[in-house]
Amino acid sequence: MYRVALVDLKIPMFRPYTAIRQLALILMLAGSFVCVGTSQTRANAPEVHVRSGALRGAELSGDVKSFLGIPYAAPPLGNLRWRPPQEPAAWTGVREARHYSSACAQRNNNHSSEDCLYLNVWTPAKAFSEHLPVMVWIHGGGFAAGAGSDPKFDGTRLATKGVVIVTINYRLGVFGFLAHPDLTKESPHHASGNYGLMDQLYALRWVQENIGSFGGDPHRVTVFGESAGATSIAYLLVSPLANGLFQGAILESPSRVLLPDPELNKVANGLTPMETVGTTIVPHIVEARMWSPAEVMQRAKAATDTFYAPGGKGKLGIRPESHVHIPDAHDSPWWAFVDGWVIPQQLQTLYRDGSALSVPIMAGTNANEGSIFLRSFPVKTTPDYRDYLRSNYWPEGGTMFRLYPATSAGSIMTAVDNIITDALFLYGVRGIALAEQHKNEPVYLYRFSRDSRDPKMASLGAWHGAEVPYVFGTADPRRSPSMYGAQDHALSEEMMSAWTNFAKNANPNTSHLPRWPAATAQDENYMNFGDTPAFFRLMKQKNFAMFDRVFALRPAR
Repeated sequence: MYRVALVDLKIPMFRPYTAIRQLALILMLAGSFVCVGTSQTRANAPEVHVRSGALRGAELSGDVKSFLGIPYAAPPLGNLRWRPPQEPAAWTGVREARHYSSACAQRNNNHSSEDCLYLNVWTPAKAFSEHLPVMVWIHGGGFAAGAGSDPKFDGTRLATKGVVIVTINYRLGVFGFLAHPDLTKESPHHASGNYGLMDQLYALRWVQENIGSFGGDPHRVTVFGESAGATSIAYLLVSPLANGLFQGAILESPSRVLLPDPELNKVANGLTPMETVGTTIVPHIVEARMWSPAEVMQRAKAATDTFYAPGGKGKLGIRPESHVHIPDAHDSPWWAFVDGWVIPQQLQTLYRDGSALSVPIMAGTNANEGSIFLRSFPVKTTPDYRDYLRSNYWPEGGTMFRLYPATSAGSIMTAVDNIITDALFLYGVRGIALAEQHKNEPVYLYRFSRDSRDPKMASLGAWHGAEVPYVFGTADPRRSPSMYGAQDHALSEEMMSAWTNFAKNANPNTSHLPRWPAATAQDENYMNFGDTPAFFRLMKQKNFAMFDRVFALRPAR
């Protein structure tokens, strides 16, 4: 396993004066939060002290307290754009923590900003000394969109299960993942890009230093996330900079894990180096640091649209290049990649040689991960479907058709939905599971199959992301009666209990679920969260063996 001191990331370490201040505060309060009350007035709102200063939060229902918009790093503005996160400035007096910050800068969101490195905390603790388990949520959005302030991620209900909930923002898109030779030269580690992952690591270090002020235990931290958030966790599990920052991980629908990634400055698996993408946008980084956020995003989109368009010289990913599965579309290049420092090698290599962190894992997918990406899928006939498989899954197109047959337009959509679910989601989940099983860590697999009742989504089954409101308890029939009913509420309660039990005990079993043993290489069992939770065995070994061949690494040059 790689081991690198966290100070290499320039993450500020614990300081003696902070310990003295916190100890004095704890003794003064006799282990209780300051001014805890049920009113929302400033006089009796809950207050805590973190390293940077005092915070005033809000008292919520169920004895949960929230502290929103807490800065965990300095705003990455001006000369700090495309640099590792830095320590936030301290403040005097009491900072109000009752409102979310802006989302990180992203397209099609007028309320986003580069000043976005903030997190949110919900705690049920009544005293510092409770040492409750902590769950840190990393949101999805394809590394291009999303925020920890999304209403679906409200931590109030989950916190009532006896855990401290943290949601974070991190830099997205070109701001989070631009690599460039100028940036590489600036770095003492001779690497650039992956700033979004660095933000996540920095937030986890903030949790280590400060979560005790909220009644949380820094030695019982579970990271959990969905889609790009779960993919982030897959990268953090093999980053040498993450050692000691969390003790468990829950991955909900990580995508494209264990597929070949681009590298920093050399061609690997035929993929364009990320520094080449950067110089396509701007020759010298000093110029780009003077652009407005809107201009950065506009120029990045224009350059990459041309670079990866049909006839362009860029190659973004091994086929299938895009999980939207539209032949003329391309994914954004802004994704975690092999930079030689935060991510030292290809994920396939790191997981298979035993370099992943040794932590308990819970991971799974939804039954219809692909459905939401197929609304414009143009393939409608069996001959076209065969051609699609041959071109996207060479040299296994014939095998793919035997494993995922289709003879009509409707069955083609079903087959491609299953392919996306298996190839771009389940394949990576299983690979991570096998790696952790080899390290003798418990691994619990699940599948979410509850079909959506949302009138706009009903035809999509258990689509990508559909499980998130169930995990957070925001699948509430009282708020959204057209989307959720009593059965959904009951399923949500079961899932919240399973997720929080895993955070508490490294074991998701509850008294209301069928017995859920850990999966093994010989017995790949999983819990199915559907209309009625039930236990099944994974039976797709031939499929996975084929994906091993399709996604095999080729030497870099």
